[in-house]
Amino acid sequence: MTAIASTAVTRPVDGRLRVCLIVGVACCILFATNGFILSGLTVFDSRMLQELGLSNTALRLRDTITVATLGITMPIIGLMIDRLPVRPILIGGLLTMVFAFAAYTRVDSLWQIYALHVLLGICQATSGVLACVFLVSGSTGQHRGMALGILIAGSGAGNAVIPGLNSLLLDHMPWRTAILSGAVAGGLLIPLVLAIVREPPRAARPEAAGWRGGASRLLPILRSPDFTALAITASGTVFCVIVLATNLSLYAVSPGVARASLGPVLLLALFGAAVVAQLLAGVATYRLPAWLIHMVAVIVMGAGATVLAAAPASFAVPAVALFGLGWGANSTMLQVRPTMLFDGPSLGLILSLLALTETMGGALGPVVAGYIRDRTGSFAPVFALVAGLMVALAILTFLASAKRSARALPIGPIEQ
Repeated sequence: MTAIASTAVTRPVDGRLRVCLIVGVACCILFATNGFILSGLTVFDSRMLQELGLSNTALRLRDTITVATLGITMPIIGLMIDRLPVRPILIGGLLTMVFAFAAYTRVDSLWQIYALHVLLGICQATSGVLACVFLVSGSTGQHRGMALGILIAGSGAGNAVIPGLNSLLLDHMPWRTAILSGAVAGGLLIPLVLAIVREPPRAARPEAAGWRGGASRLLPILRSPDFTALAITASGTVFCVIVLATNLSLYAVSPGVARASLGPVLLLALFGAAVVAQLLAGVATYRLPAWLIHMVAVIVMGAGATVLAAAPASFAVPAVALFGLGWGANSTMLQVRPTMLFDGPSLGLILSLLALTETMGGALGPVVAGYIRDRTGSFAPVFALVAGLMVALAILTFLASAKRSARALPIGPIEQ
């Protein structure tokens, strides 16, 4: 997700070891919150559908609720981070995670699942990307770029590793017991936050005149082709990745595939490839224009989605890995490019709006895919929808990128 840029000043903190520990803790937090909530829960879907007698559409709505709650609460959490210490916010989110996963062991109705996913959405807002990016960017000074690359890669690593961990647990215990792994992870992180995390330095708040000046420049930015293209690309690509992340485990046990062990492998291919691409894309910005990296990333996502939709199931793993490579670079560029294009007094608000478009796109993904799957009885039209949308986004990104050399924004620095 696109993170709100930190307003913290860049001055040294306690020392290199302290900084490394803070980055490590923040990385572990994103590893756990994204991994257990986004992809880790999908491992239990087939057991839950069978035991609770739910439809796929009804169950997928829980993921929509999670992402929608994240999007709605993100501006509120952003204001809290600007005004309150970040450590209590992180701890509050982790406590919410512990409670929600512990309560998951007792669910016996759909409304209980939905209520818990409201809490999990709040958890991702309070102990997710916003707070961790603020903490890391304010604590790492001149090494901010590298540290944020590691942080985002940690998020992808959680989505890659935790489904396999949960699958192993599910092989040896009931799903209600195995799902406690999320509560244990959150509980283990709380003492680490208390022992290691320190508040980053904060910049003085802007004067009212500065805010008025920033507001007067906001409307032209929102009307610019760059903002429109980024918003559409962010919403569409997150829609597609959430569709895959929340349905690959069920696809693995669907008729014509019927390989339960394939689900964790597909999720590992998706998010493992994304981790590699996130790191490489961050390094590539020192050598190549960010718009070019972004264009190639979206095209690669489109190619992977097309192969997944058109090829036999035996090609699923390489197709998903190809999609993951594109997604990893795309997710990095969705954070890097706005700061290059729109740097100025309204940057935080602009990034909040882009983050909102991402989460709303992601919120639609699970329920749309679940409805199509229930009506057709197949994942083929779901993957065809993802492929068609990704091809359209690849064309949009290519056309927008082709105009970069002929267009200069009067509202911010020119993107390199």
